[in-house]
Amino acid sequence: MNQSEHPHILFLVSSPLTANPVAVDRAVHELTEALRTLYVRATFTVHIAEVEAISALMARRDRPRFSVLHYLGHGSRPEDMLEGYLIFEDQAGNTRHLNGLQLQRVLNLAGHPELEFRLAVVTSCHSESVAAALYALNIPHIVAVDVGETIRQLAAIAFLRRFYEALLTGNTVAEAFRAGQSAVMLDEDLCCLIGKEGAAAEAPKFQLFPKDRDHDEVLWPMLPEREVRVGLLPTLSRHLFDRRPLLFVGREEQMRDILHIPRERRAVLIQGVSDVGKTELAKEVARWLVARRRAEPEKVIFVDLSNISSADGARIAIANALGFWAEGIPGALPQGLLLILDEAENVILRGGRAFRDFLEALAAAPSFPCIIVTSQMDVGSAFFPRYKLRRLTPEAALALFLVEANVTQAEGGRIEAEDLEELLFYTDLIPRAVTLTARAWRYSRSPDLKALRRDLKEKWDQVMQDPYYPEEVRSVVAGISLSYSRLQERNPEVARFYPHLALFPGGFSEEGVEPNFGRQAREWVAEGEEPHVGWGISLDQALIRGGEAASLFFARYTYELPSIEAWLDWGLEHERGWEGRVCLPHLAALLQNIYALTGQLYRKEILSDTIVR
Repeated sequence: MNQSEHPHILFLVSSPLTANPVAVDRAVHELTEALRTLYVRATFTVHIAEVEAISALMARRDRPRFSVLHYLGHGSRPEDMLEGYLIFEDQAGNTRHLNGLQLQRVLNLAGHPELEFRLAVVTSCHSESVAAALYALNIPHIVAVDVGETIRQLAAIAFLRRFYEALLTGNTVAEAFRAGQSAVMLDEDLCCLIGKEGAAAEAPKFQLFPKDRDHDEVLWPMLPEREVRVGLLPTLSRHLFDRRPLLFVGREEQMRDILHIPRERRAVLIQGVSDVGKTELAKEVARWLVARRRAEPEKVIFVDLSNISSADGARIAIANALGFWAEGIPGALPQGLLLILDEAENVILRGGRAFRDFLEALAAAPSFPCIIVTSQMDVGSAFFPRYKLRRLTPEAALALFLVEANVTQAEGGRIEAEDLEELLFYTDLIPRAVTLTARAWRYSRSPDLKALRRDLKEKWDQVMQDPYYPEEVRSVVAGISLSYSRLQERNPEVARFYPHLALFPGGFSEEGVEPNFGRQAREWVAEGEEPHVGWGISLDQALIRGGEAASLFFARYTYELPSIEAWLDWGLEHERGWEGRVCLPHLAALLQNIYALTGQLYRKEILSDTIVR
């Protein structure tokens, strides 16, 4: 290899929905942090180990000349076989077990021996069982895990971090390998989890193959000085997708089902009771597709339909999210669009046949968009097969509680199983209720669950006695009531402030907090779990841009008019006035341009209502 060339590392990560999750984000983050201080020219290209995608990549003549193959994921070896498997993914998130021959075909599909790897690092359980297949691809140095051993992911991350620090700064393969082993024995997280002896036992599981080969070779003795580049997986990090759950558990089977349906129909309806997790499931499906490069981040559009009551309103909301005129929908939808229409039950109920026709027109658009609708009601269209989302399993609810409550190992040992089981019973295994209950315990001063269990039972009994609460939301209402009680105990000022947010169903920008509620309100909002910011951000941006963006401003106001009118109606009936003047009619008059430009003054119900008044 010419010394002027810099190494390209193909970094494959695999976390199928049908296997134990691999902390892909953490592994890539740890690698990026470790390489931050290295001033050498090297490029890491990160891909999900999906069979079809990697086969297509390796078959391209214009791809980088990869000199290192790194696989982080799962390996397996049947007890009665010498050869094992590396676990890749298929397009629906299922596991694909690749034996040595299959692995060779994926990595060298086009049969170009000159495009060879010089090093392979396979940090997965039993990976020695595929070392022979990698050696058959003329890879001279192979780091793998002993054929009879499993490996902890913490150990794999500690190894790869130090291994590349050493390898890319002029050390031999053998020296870098020993540095990686030492890092495993010294890793603080691993020592805290399994003790120093346990960490020391993890290090020898890493082996350097072939055993009879000299590995005292420096692969890159004189790398040019430049920053190391890590080509990260594409992500959805913008507003509405930036608050990803700390742990997304118990929905692996549902995600596989949802991923399968759009491949055939390109549209799906996720139906379920309130707070069962429909919205978060739709978002996680979008994140999954983006990470696997089957959807472009900028073409994933999320539209909240909770306040929409007509097909025209839905059209305007989608146009607002896409940034063009409503008349262009559905004909002008961009290619590759992934459209999430969230909380559609209100427009399904009120929009009727017109909304169903509109949805079907979207599904049949020439650009073939992929559409996910979430709703408590069925839309009643063959274009949108219904997927019924159920409650969490007890095991998933337990895992979610432990994560959201930030339960330490010591605390977990003191928790009585009976207390935890009854506590989860009161949540109905609804994700939102589990989360609220876990956070309430996290903020409490009690070291056990008994006080929380008693308080939640009291709230539950109060809600159960109220016949007006639908059965499917009682657990969530009890959780909200308990969380609010805890907030009152912790900070009464914040507790008094938060009910005022109900006056802003569409949300408001952070800049609007202080003018509306005073300087102290910025701290109150920061203390809350979820910032109450919504369409105000996009509205402000539309006003700043002006021009055609002004149409988004008026479209947004059309969207919010029901809330504005309800507020005005309340003010006209209840306002006492100031110094003999009533303010609400004057405020309504200030909206005349909005009403005129949106055509609302010509609505029959507004005219008739005005005459009656």
